[in-house]
Amino acid sequence: MPLDKPSLTLRQFLLVWEPIAKPKYKPSTWKNLQSAMRRVLTYFGDMKLSDVSTEVLEGFVAKQQTSPAHVRNLVKYFRIIWKSAKKWGYVNFNPFSEVEFPRSSRKEPRFFTELELRVILNGATEPDRTLYWLLAQAAIRIGEAIALTWDTVDFELGNISIRTSVWRGEIQTPKSNASVRTIPLSPLLSEHLAKYQEFWTPNPYNLLFANTKGKPWKADNLLVHHLHPLLKRVGIQRTGFHAFRHASATILDRMKAPLKVRQQRMGHASAEITLSRYTHVIDEDARAVAASFDQFIGPSKPSGSTVKRNKDPFIIF
Repeated sequence: MPLDKPSLTLRQFLLVWEPIAKPKYKPSTWKNLQSAMRRVLTYFGDMKLSDVSTEVLEGFVAKQQTSPAHVRNLVKYFRIIWKSAKKWGYVNFNPFSEVEFPRSSRKEPRFFTELELRVILNGATEPDRTLYWLLAQAAIRIGEAIALTWDTVDFELGNISIRTSVWRGEIQTPKSNASVRTIPLSPLLSEHLAKYQEFWTPNPYNLLFANTKGKPWKADNLLVHHLHPLLKRVGIQRTGFHAFRHASATILDRMKAPLKVRQQRMGHASAEITLSRYTHVIDEDARAVAASFDQFIGPSKPSGSTVKRNKDPFIIF
């Protein structure tokens, strides 16, 4: 007996959707989808697909006691599933297009200053020092760094190539097509990598960084047992690995590196992401810009002279 598609509940549709959709996603993305749908099912699980409306979705959004960013992610993953339902003929409308979300104040991401990076590199022991140096200079994600093998290091050209990533100890494809890239390294870091290889402990995966069992590291373990204790020891505020990436993007901006070069090193599909999310203004840069205005704007009279006004009280000359 054929399914009455419009009368299916979301829970029933997921039984159809999961076996078809699962092979299309990386394990990390699938895990996020499952986590989001557990939350969504508590609200929509027994609701017919035909009853899901923009009004109902906004009611769901309003009742969530979590951060606005998390709510947006829940709806984003629900939308992915709805797209399949529409494509397969289970629904013929899109209730997501006009959903409004509560405004959220954007929190400035934590990033390491140049001084903090020096303190971290001086305070770290190997192999952590090499790992942190690569994170800071190449702007790679922690999953990309712990997936590096010696096959991806070109000593002749001084490059590393990002071809894979590690998620929860498992090697998978990178985050996106733009994440697959080749990144030039400085001569000093290239020389350091050659010396690091001399004392490197071989492992079955040929990884630059492996745990004591010779397998890929889990980023969470590295964070808790390596980076956080180091930050505490050297007196730097505790944060995550992404602070290296934000620091690298900001240094590239201070170096006046071409935007295309910055975007390529970061592995971003959009230059807007590189500029708006990852580039931070350093206090001294902001002060230098403010001081530069004196070359363009200001009274010609020496300081302390009488200010004359014309008939318009808002014009000073």
